[in-house]
Amino acid sequence: MSRTSPSCRSLLAPSLLLLLFIAPLVAQTNETGSRPVASACAAPEARQFEFWAGEWDVFNRQLRRSDGVWRATGTATMKGHPVAGGCAFVEHWQGTTAGGRTLGFSLRSYDPATGQWTILLNWPRPDRARFSTIAGAFRHGRGEFFFDFVGQDSVPTRGRFTFSDITPRSLRWDQAFSTDSGRSWLTTWIMEFTRRPPAAPALINGPTPLGGDLTCTAEEARAMDFATGEWTGVDSLAQTGDSAVTLEAFPIVGGCASVVRIARSGGYQRFQVQSFVAEEEGVAAHWEQYAVDNESPVLVKAAGIAESGGLVFTTSGGDHRRRERWTRGAAEESLRFRVEESSDGGKSFRAVAQVALRRKI
Repeated sequence: MSRTSPSCRSLLAPSLLLLLFIAPLVAQTNETGSRPVASACAAPEARQFEFWAGEWDVFNRQLRRSDGVWRATGTATMKGHPVAGGCAFVEHWQGTTAGGRTLGFSLRSYDPATGQWTILLNWPRPDRARFSTIAGAFRHGRGEFFFDFVGQDSVPTRGRFTFSDITPRSLRWDQAFSTDSGRSWLTTWIMEFTRRPPAAPALINGPTPLGGDLTCTAEEARAMDFATGEWTGVDSLAQTGDSAVTLEAFPIVGGCASVVRIARSGGYQRFQVQSFVAEEEGVAAHWEQYAVDNESPVLVKAAGIAESGGLVFTTSGGDHRRRERWTRGAAEESLRFRVEESSDGGKSFRAVAQVALRRKI
């Protein structure tokens, strides 16, 4: 693999990440079956990763560039499932690569407007988390996803992740690079997946226990920990049939990121992941959040800041903005989040949700 800049290395280590696995979807319904999946999410193209449902064992091989010899570099396990009513898929990956322990998370969704999959990756290094995205599509049963970066000796390089040889019980993933605009490719990493047998012990890939073996230990990276757990509550601004809210939040990838799942009594579902991104290459430290819901498959990005004992995430661009405030409740074992919207580019906001929650017993 060619030497890359720090920002590119954070994407390449995740090569593995594409390994999102998806639990089978009930045709045209969300996880709870409470209401149909949005029509865009029910399209056949939006369900092309269903072959990856369940739990997998992974065997890694990498090319040693110095002598051109392929060598085994570790094993791993993968576990994944659909979220947001089937409008997106997540992956939790853990194993060894080149002798080191690796944790990874990815989230993917299909945008019918572009005909492309967007794959969001978060494969942190110790005390250093960062999101990156790649895009691509399936054709004739083969998935190809691309990203660009500046490689060794400042050479423009294109990376490619490929899914192929897909059967109900196995598949192949590989990573390749091109320095001639895609005319030729050098494969440097191959992963061979085998579905775990039904009798195998269930995987625990995913949540990271607080106080455990955390990868990101900086105080700033722990700012979302207060929301960890299962919660139930009411949105005081919602209509009666949609006012009951349940929420689950937990750290992932060694505590370098966290996920939140929100469901309303009316059937609305939302999935979001957020991470503290440390200062790097002139970019100030900040929080980032990506979210998708069961009314649209398009990932929405928001920037976050710590404020008044909580976090505030705000989208940018265009007249319509969304702002989300997370704070501890006034009472012990309580949590609040407030959603505000703007139609004038952020000049003014109005509250559209005010949710008070208590920890589920």
